[in-house]
Amino acid sequence: MQHRKSLNQSMLEHVALQQRSGKTIAN
Repeated sequence: MQHRKSLNQSMLEHVALQQRSGKTIAN
């Protein structure tokens, strides 16, 4: 379960970074 939590956090961080700095690139 701990491993899953870590992965989820990593994904959330990645998404947040992309949304923050990748929003313009995505658009």
